[in-house]
Amino acid sequence: MRIISEEAEAKNISDNALIDSILQKWVIFDRHLEDYPLFVVSQSIITSLLDKISIEDISEIGYSHGSTTPRSVFIMQGFFEPTVDSVIWFLENNHAKYSKWFTMNHHIVDGKNMIHLRHNAGAKWSRFLSTYMKGLFMSVLDQEIEVEETSFYVNIRV
Repeated sequence: MRIISEEAEAKNISDNALIDSILQKWVIFDRHLEDYPLFVVSQSIITSLLDKISIEDISEIGYSHGSTTPRSVFIMQGFFEPTVDSVIWFLENNHAKYSKWFTMNHHIVDGKNMIHLRHNAGAKWSRFLSTYMKGLFMSVLDQEIEVEETSFYVNIRV
């Protein structure tokens, strides 16, 4: 418990607030890791691997994994009838907050959801993300999305 107190003090929060955030992460994310094979890999390894892969192959891999993997994860987490809101929640928690694929902002612009994904992993990671998101939204919601990508962010309108 000393470690929890020290960490809470360093973050300027109460012990209970830290314990609550740890439990939330376990409920939302960690408890599913036992059922789902994942690696924790540094960003530099991913970007080095992406440098060796063609943009066409990255696009194919992104769309393929976006089309299959998230559907399974949604079911594991109890989302049997996903909505745009549950997909946004999923992206915020599983991909941004805990997996750290990107940082994310969500806004409503002209009646559409604008999802802004920021990262510093380069153009090929943006391509992976954009095609992954296209596959995810098509697979989970049967909905096409508008995507804008640069080397450091991906914008999605849905």
